[in-house]
Amino acid sequence: MLYIFYNEIDKNECAKLVLEEINNPYVTLIPAGKNIWSYKNTFSRFLLHMGFCLHFPFKYNFNHNFISIVKQIKKSDSILIFAGGFGISPCLSFPFLKFCNAQKKYLWLWDSVLSKTDLRFLKYLKKYYEVFTFDAFDAEKYGLTYKNTVAHFPFVSMSAHEEKLESDIYFVGKDRGRYDKLNKLFEIFSKLGIVCDFNILRDETSPQKEKTLKFSERRIPQYENYGRLNKSRSVLDIPVAGQHGLTQRTLESLFLRRKVITTNEWIKKEKLYSEENVYIITDENLNDIQEFLSASFRKTDLSDYKIDNWIRAFIVERGG
Repeated sequence: MLYIFYNEIDKNECAKLVLEEINNPYVTLIPAGKNIWSYKNTFSRFLLHMGFCLHFPFKYNFNHNFISIVKQIKKSDSILIFAGGFGISPCLSFPFLKFCNAQKKYLWLWDSVLSKTDLRFLKYLKKYYEVFTFDAFDAEKYGLTYKNTVAHFPFVSMSAHEEKLESDIYFVGKDRGRYDKLNKLFEIFSKLGIVCDFNILRDETSPQKEKTLKFSERRIPQYENYGRLNKSRSVLDIPVAGQHGLTQRTLESLFLRRKVITTNEWIKKEKLYSEENVYIITDENLNDIQEFLSASFRKTDLSDYKIDNWIRAFIVERGG
């Protein structure tokens, strides 16, 4: 049996959406939220809070309920911590070593190593776990095991259908330090006669003064996001600095048979990559972008990015 622990208090609920789609009798899901901790006093609660903030491996005390669940795990079983980021890792990894009988302990990171704090904690994790990552760059740099990302529920279940196209390139997201790059691309695309539907929200990284590209005044809800994506020829994917792993925006696009324009050169290492569907921006000479957009979409096998296949391969490969 493979027991998967995940953070049920993740703000975006991506892990929950993905994992609840698993249909495998050899997999048991164990949500881990604030309810698993036992606070002896105010100071222990303070340590717990600091651990969440600093990613520091304090040895927290779990409540008896949670301990009894974990103690049912046999030596022949495996555990996988499905970590949406570094947030859940320090809370679960080290205390598990006290009372978890499973010999095989894995941890999959759905986030890139972006800070010295992340790197410090990663060194501790590697002592006790086989650590997987969705980021091929991090896998090579830090000696981790690469395991591709997974698409969460809405994109997998939605069937692509023909819509009247209203734009050539669609972008949606917070600034996150990308405004200047997006503005430059917006200007280049517009000069080429390409219709852009760019929706960028201000955040703490945004400049006070707008350039050609204007900021959006409202957040686009998910249902509207899918509709606008489906009415565009392609999606523009600009990962934040330091991230090389596949974004959900890319998977959204390909599951809906829309092309991807991206600055992420590491996408070439993905099984889903094809020159017909993915255009990698390497400089500002984009004169062939129109030819790319007008060509037909190539049918792509995305089965490896569905959770049941992802987890089945994991169990077989690792003997879970």
